[in-house]
Amino acid sequence: MAAVTQPWALLEITHTVFAACIASGFLMTGVSARRLLRRPAREGFRTTLKLGLAMGLIFSFAELAEGRLHAGAWSKSSRPSSPLQRAIGKQARTRRCVCLARRGAIAQHARFRACWLGPSHSLSLQSNWDGVRRKRAAGKPRSLAFASKAFPNVGRILKLKLRVGLRKEAVAGGILHGMKHWLFALCVASVGLNCGTRSSEPGRPTSEAAFDQAARSARIAGLALTKVQRWLHERALPKIDPQTGLYIADGHWNYRDTAADCYPFLAWAAWAVDREALNGPVRGVLHAEQRLCNELDRIPVPYDLQNGRKQKVGYEQMVFEASEYVKDGLIAIVEATGKDEWFDRMRDIEDDLWRHARVQTPFGPIPTKNIEVNGEQTQVLARLYAMTGEPKYLRWAERLADYYLSQADFVPNRLRDHGCEIIGGLGLLLGVEADFKPEGVAKYAPKLRHMYDRILAEGCNKDGMMYNEIRKQAFGPRYRDFSDGWGYNYVGFLCYDMALGKTVYRPKIEKVLAALAKPIYRDYRWEGSIDGIADSAEGAIYLLNRVPVPQGFAWLEREARERLVFENDPNRLWGTMKLEANGVRTVILYAMRHTQGLRLYPWRPRLELGAAPTETGGLAIWIRSPEEYRGRLEFDAPRHRLYMGFRRDWPRMNTLPEWFTAEPEARYRVREIESGRETVRTGRQLSFGCTVELRKGETLRLLVEPVK
Repeated sequence: MAAVTQPWALLEITHTVFAACIASGFLMTGVSARRLLRRPAREGFRTTLKLGLAMGLIFSFAELAEGRLHAGAWSKSSRPSSPLQRAIGKQARTRRCVCLARRGAIAQHARFRACWLGPSHSLSLQSNWDGVRRKRAAGKPRSLAFASKAFPNVGRILKLKLRVGLRKEAVAGGILHGMKHWLFALCVASVGLNCGTRSSEPGRPTSEAAFDQAARSARIAGLALTKVQRWLHERALPKIDPQTGLYIADGHWNYRDTAADCYPFLAWAAWAVDREALNGPVRGVLHAEQRLCNELDRIPVPYDLQNGRKQKVGYEQMVFEASEYVKDGLIAIVEATGKDEWFDRMRDIEDDLWRHARVQTPFGPIPTKNIEVNGEQTQVLARLYAMTGEPKYLRWAERLADYYLSQADFVPNRLRDHGCEIIGGLGLLLGVEADFKPEGVAKYAPKLRHMYDRILAEGCNKDGMMYNEIRKQAFGPRYRDFSDGWGYNYVGFLCYDMALGKTVYRPKIEKVLAALAKPIYRDYRWEGSIDGIADSAEGAIYLLNRVPVPQGFAWLEREARERLVFENDPNRLWGTMKLEANGVRTVILYAMRHTQGLRLYPWRPRLELGAAPTETGGLAIWIRSPEEYRGRLEFDAPRHRLYMGFRRDWPRMNTLPEWFTAEPEARYRVREIESGRETVRTGRQLSFGCTVELRKGETLRLLVEPVK
């Protein structure tokens, strides 16, 4: 039986595929016409679906008609002689009718072959051809011989029909069989083209699929941003002291915790949901701390709230706290706001820290030997040089790089916070050198390569997940626990690849992101507090923005929704002390991923805003309001260039990753899906904001595409 079925099936498949190719050409023309007419993708999909259903119905009737003809030929010419053959024929006809009603066109097509052609194909395929040749030699019509060759599964029926004179029925059956293949090919081609269009570019769905994703993202981001808005107004803003204007998030005002880890994410929350709060009380905190806390020129010290005066601290503590404020606090705000008052404050503190640098080295004075502080300084100074172009900032950053990389075998032992900052800092410095001083790359790249290779070899498990420490003699019982700063460190590795234009460490980063699917990383207690998962998820977001790995995104979604957003507890909010504030930070980063950097001002409870990229490089936006709403929708801009002065978007810590950015001088077509209205706006106009008006319960869908 196999000898008969395989060649026969091959011929059947061959001419069906040939028909599908031709049909695809016609359908492709229709798809192109639809795109030229700019009809919505959803309408095109519905049209294709209707066409497929219609062809399937015709196909079913064609099968039924063909089956009846074949059944007639069977009954007249080759009645089964044994009870077994009669039972098989009866069962075949019964199964055919049931199949037609129950399974539809394609399933019925397959069952027809199993039911009808199985018992009738008792002869070999070769004998079929021999029979055709004998009939041609006997003077039979050439057309029928040709039909037998063209439709091999009809060949057997034709020979039976020839013996009883049913030539008309045989010809009709052959024609219907051919129609069946063409209609089936059209169905397959239409579905294939639709699916092919959806998956033509991985990660870039069609507009309809993008709107589905945007709707899902809107529900996630809506819950997250609603909680952030509640936290801002119910928990955080009331912590601003009315007497001093300082933000007393954890009962005091200092620069290592309150200013560095609490205040910046108060500012981020206001930036994300309430611009008036950002420019009002949040900005007022900046004015208050400068007025009350500057000690050595513009270097601040903690404030004694009880006695109403500045605290007395030593030089090392003053440098440490000021550096923490600049790197963890002010940089984060500047990444969102650009060259505003927070930028001025950052530059002032840095100028005075280096003016009063007291530690002498062969390369010049530096503020301290503390590796945490110096790692922070490399991150700050690289940004300041890109933003201002002043050579002193690059010179100071290189002084720190020389101080560490001049050591024969420099590798930081600590791979978690309070020690790992130098890993990402030196990577960012290498990136700035690549853009502004290429000879610096040749100087530092080999030493960085050695350091990074040692970290991978001695400080990671087989997945590439980093431990807290490298050497076993390191202090503390947790040195072999996983570091919640693993993502912070890997941004330096990405900078190395970008600076050299090579793919050295990207595969290793892909490996560790894919490994997040393993059970060991599910609900892992990074530090035993919300701060641990917040830091780990933050680092993952930085990496996934550059290296999209499905398993990494799945891990992020699960961990963020369950352990940071608390989606199963709508009333649970975060505290304002530093560990909880870091959770707010990561929730904002997570929400911005689902909005693709879009912001809606002012935010209202239960608003929903989501966005997803499309296959054309555009953006599908989904907005819904439970109440009447009027606000402004703002798009993200290429902040790395416009705010930070980078020529390329270098991976870095303490930033808001860019997802969809509107280039200021580019033009974009904005189309409302439901109404069909279209406008063309520049990227600058989109970043400034578009007016959004919604009725109660209304959903607004926008499709934004670049105008080429």
